[in-house]
Amino acid sequence: MQLKYSLVENRKVKAAPRLRGKCYFCGTETIAKCGSKIKWHWAHMRHNKCDTWWENETQWHRDWKSHWPDVNQEVVHFDSKGEKHIADVKNNNSIVIEFQNSPISETELVSREEFYNDMIWVVNGEKFVHNMRYGAKLPDPNHPLCNNIAVNEDFSKNFGYRKSFTFFHISDYAGPHQLVEIHSSEEIKDIIEHTHIGHYLFKWRNPRYVWFKSSKPVLFDFGTGVLWQLMRFNDHSSYCIAAYLKDDFIKDFGGSTSSEALKSF
Repeated sequence: MQLKYSLVENRKVKAAPRLRGKCYFCGTETIAKCGSKIKWHWAHMRHNKCDTWWENETQWHRDWKSHWPDVNQEVVHFDSKGEKHIADVKNNNSIVIEFQNSPISETELVSREEFYNDMIWVVNGEKFVHNMRYGAKLPDPNHPLCNNIAVNEDFSKNFGYRKSFTFFHISDYAGPHQLVEIHSSEEIKDIIEHTHIGHYLFKWRNPRYVWFKSSKPVLFDFGTGVLWQLMRFNDHSSYCIAAYLKDDFIKDFGGSTSSEALKSF
């Protein structure tokens, strides 16, 4: 189990050559691993994974967590029953951000969400970015028109880009066995162009269905300046993805960045 921090003289410090400390989670002895061919980290003196939810830290984890102060990284979080786990980031508003690189089971997903409650997932999507294609632009879900439209999933087998979609009026819907008039997005193209704020339909080959089960915000990181949030367009519509500038996300949740945000998508 690799950790970025350990306790040395009761201070939370990063690994450095010849240091020894104590695990801030379980209290057992740790040693700094600082080889020339590995990223510096803390390891337990005895092979031990004291938090079963913890995945070994990758450079992707480190790059993300480094946007928050040390005090907000690798925070031991307790619930009302006394159970504890290490949160990747817990900001000053007690919002937990979990950076997930490896696959996760639905059972663990639910357990973590129930434990942390107020949390956000950021998922490393570089392993499946080539299996996703964004599709038609959608209007701003908060536009008054969108209170009465249900956007339909693109059922075509074409994996390429589609610039249009279909929808129906929710007020026309009388139940699953009743016909409803289907409309083309061409009818509202002006509204789409004038209100679009980053929502798109999408195609996902071999999807990781576990993320559709999440009750918390899920954002995919494809290695660019834009995160993509998995969400429903509204309660009556298909899933879509919504652009969220990475720098804006970091700042909105208490981090800091000196990089220039990507301003177009």
